[in-house]
Amino acid sequence: HVRNMISNMGMMAASVADRAVASRIGGLLDDRAAIEIGEASSQVAGIFANVRQAWSDAATTFKTGQMKEGMSQLDIPLEMAMRSLDQNTLLGKTMYGLSYAAQPVFRGLMASDQLFKTLNYGGEIKALAYREAMRAVRDGEIPREGLGDMVADIIRNPPKAMHEAAIEVSAIRTFTNDPGKLTKSLLRLRSEYPGMRFIVPFVNTPANVFRT
Repeated sequence: HVRNMISNMGMMAASVADRAVASRIGGLLDDRAAIEIGEASSQVAGIFANVRQAWSDAATTFKTGQMKEGMSQLDIPLEMAMRSLDQNTLLGKTMYGLSYAAQPVFRGLMASDQLFKTLNYGGEIKALAYREAMRAVRDGEIPREGLGDMVADIIRNPPKAMHEAAIEVSAIRTFTNDPGKLTKSLLRLRSEYPGMRFIVPFVNTPANVFRT
């Protein structure tokens, strides 16, 4: 769990640094660069503004075993992996017993994923909202003093494309984004043979790490 949290924190910090550098370089070359100067600060503000919500989401995930959106590093919840087993057989009883004993560990990992997904989402949505508002200011659509109000309005009701982009980014930064074809095949195989959950507990995350 500690290693997972350190990894997620590192990815989140690196994304802020990358955005800050990209905005400076882009600003020197083109005043309508893809990334606005000030986005990195907005991203940090969004992350900290979402801390309470992130812990709340993590607690809910730990209690229910369900992610708020998308997958965790476990790929699918352990309980779902056990559904196809017959509890009346020796194998079924053994697997269910093992899954119950391991549940706190696996749910802790899922909760950690959810924590950082919510933090990353909050940071990304605020950075994207700031970008849109800054362009509106530059184009004369709103006065400079209306920047903050527009950012707040967008965060309260983000466009679908912006919301989905922030969701995707939060998945990428926690290595839980959609897997490739080979990974999907391995996940399918593992779902057909639930006992493999204990032999190969992680598939999606290592694949995404190598793809990054």
